[in-house]
Amino acid sequence: MNRLQRTNGFRDLDVSYSSSMGSLVPIRPKPIKKILSFDLEWSLDKDEYGENPILAVGFSDSQGYNQAFLLEDFLGSRNNRKAAEKSLLFRIVSIINRYDWSMGFYSTGIRAYNPLKGKVIGRNSDLIQLHRRLVRYSLESPIYISDHTNSPYLVGENRNHVHLDAYKLFSNQVIKTSVYNGAYNSNDLDTISRVILGSERGGKHEGLRGSTFETIMDLAEKRNYVLQDAKLLMDCVSKNNYELLKVMNLLSLLTDIPFKTICNSKGVTKIWTSILDDLVKKGLTNIDGVNGSDNEVLRYEVLSEYYIGQYHRQNYVDGVEVIENLSKEQHDGPRYIGGWVFDPVPGEYNNVHVFDITSLYPTMIVNNNISFETVDCSCCTNNPLAKIPNQIFEGNNNVEEHVCLEYHGILTTQIADYMNKRIGYKKRSKEVENNEQAREYEIISNAYKILINSAYGQLGHTYSKYENVRAAELVTRYGRYTIKQCIKIAEDMFSWNIIYGDTDSIFVSSVVSEVDRQLFTDICYLQLNVNMDLDKVYDKLLVVGKKNYVGISDRNFVIKGLAGKKSDRCSWVKNVFNQMLNDYKNDINPCFMLRDEIRKLETGKLENLEQQLLIVKNLNKDVDEYKVNVVQKLIGTDKNLEDGDTVRYYLADSTKENNNKKYTENVAEASMKEYKKQLINTVKPILKLLGYDIQKELDFTTSYITTRTEQQSPLTVNGQQSQVRMVSLKKKVKNMRARTGIEKYQLIQI
Repeated sequence: MNRLQRTNGFRDLDVSYSSSMGSLVPIRPKPIKKILSFDLEWSLDKDEYGENPILAVGFSDSQGYNQAFLLEDFLGSRNNRKAAEKSLLFRIVSIINRYDWSMGFYSTGIRAYNPLKGKVIGRNSDLIQLHRRLVRYSLESPIYISDHTNSPYLVGENRNHVHLDAYKLFSNQVIKTSVYNGAYNSNDLDTISRVILGSERGGKHEGLRGSTFETIMDLAEKRNYVLQDAKLLMDCVSKNNYELLKVMNLLSLLTDIPFKTICNSKGVTKIWTSILDDLVKKGLTNIDGVNGSDNEVLRYEVLSEYYIGQYHRQNYVDGVEVIENLSKEQHDGPRYIGGWVFDPVPGEYNNVHVFDITSLYPTMIVNNNISFETVDCSCCTNNPLAKIPNQIFEGNNNVEEHVCLEYHGILTTQIADYMNKRIGYKKRSKEVENNEQAREYEIISNAYKILINSAYGQLGHTYSKYENVRAAELVTRYGRYTIKQCIKIAEDMFSWNIIYGDTDSIFVSSVVSEVDRQLFTDICYLQLNVNMDLDKVYDKLLVVGKKNYVGISDRNFVIKGLAGKKSDRCSWVKNVFNQMLNDYKNDINPCFMLRDEIRKLETGKLENLEQQLLIVKNLNKDVDEYKVNVVQKLIGTDKNLEDGDTVRYYLADSTKENNNKKYTENVAEASMKEYKKQLINTVKPILKLLGYDIQKELDFTTSYITTRTEQQSPLTVNGQQSQVRMVSLKKKVKNMRARTGIEKYQLIQI
């Protein structure tokens, strides 16, 4: 029986490093010795069968093989496109069949009926298109289409081939945050490769003379275009000696889930369902559900219902892959309150320190014994000590919820174990002298980090087997309260100016000494049992609004939410926006460059208009679901497009001649006035913060550019920390350390 003694909260669940943490996970080599990356290009126009002919393929493997094949390579003198496509398809299959492993980017997606949404959604991918064309030409297909889900499986000639869809890896939110530290928001290969490989190596081929692959006339350019995606994907996956695949292989080892299943699961539901199933099963064997105490019988009943999937049977759907890809439109509104965001003070700041709580939500789960079966348990209903404090619900006295005091939560205990092991491996990575071995320990630590950070999603996912929305909301409410208390400590004890905060981080625009930094982290740990660490320091920071800012740290940009990064901007606007930020970083007035770019646009001197001004948008729903006549709906209706298809267009003037449409598919009809307006609207928030008069600066009737007024931030703190205040802070910390009983945890009463 695993009973709790709540004297110091739930800190008896030790998550600190111990040399006796158990046997180490064996460090395994990368699971794949040879793998092929490939990418297909197909026609946007469908043939008489309603299918998209294959036009080209690019191959890149882990041993240096790089090759592209075009339809034109097989045309011959008779210029028979169908015969050429058949030959191209035969070549594609013959090369794929040489490998046991392959990968693509969004290579397994399907457009199919989703029973949860009651309609057909999604878009078809490389494997679907390839299979259809192989069948059309009566060629043997190495692709198996599941009768149950209609999903494609590349099984190869000998039916032992394993294919990985890297889109599912890189778009997995937990992978993005745990492995790549949230460095990218968009899930396209262009963005991802620029982050992982750097701007020099990453990014798709630019400067193409054509708006689509089919409009490129130069065959060398076409070859480079189709090969680039395959090479970029191979480079991203092989980065740091296949570090990502090593992490996924360790997850497979830790969870007993097959490696290919781990890689091809876009979300985390499958991983944690398997883990919790095993833990719940073990828990049931240790409880006497018939002759045990009343509490044991009640617990046995709850765990049994979760184990067989009956506790939330109306929501839980087993084996449906698409449940992890539902759009936010599935719900009318949020199911429970989310993380807390501090209203920012817009402005320009220098030397901004960003503090971050390590694994906020997992820590809240462990500190407060939150698990799917512990919230509002039957055994502690009448125990006043189990009641959640009112301040956690932001002063709402009508909430009557409690957390179990009788048993450690199953999820709580497992996360604590993972946190303990992660700390152990992280420490060992710093202790060993061998750099390669240190990196391997870091990889193991990252695997545990993925498991830790993905646990909270299991509680809040609508279709999770172990979903408990009340538990999920408790996690976020404790998180909201905790970050607010951290801000209170920063303001009251250190007199720091907090200009922004988001979920688990705070932005400080004051002078922060090394002594103060350490004191702040110590106090947060003593009072709140959280690890609040310095995440980064921005040399310059421009705060526009909530989740909208740009910072410069170590000469690198961190951009959140600004219009210049949005996918509906043409490449010219994006490039000019980035150049404006570079000018700002280098203390150059960006208005000189902006004037020059606008002048080139208006005088017809902008090069490669067809590519630079092209706007590309994806349909995120069927055309009849758009409530207003946006471009996606209008073009989609004309071209009979579906959810997941792509529209390409240029901005145009609304006239009677073009039926008042504000778009065109002909670059010759593009409106330079509309592109100038889009550029100005994109750069305006930044220029305004910097104190520039936009109308004057970009007005060509004036012959000069004014110098912006230097403004002192009202939040800037000058001077050194006084010795008197330092002594006072140390006394406060000393007094808190002296109070070792429950009194020191009264802030959040955990």
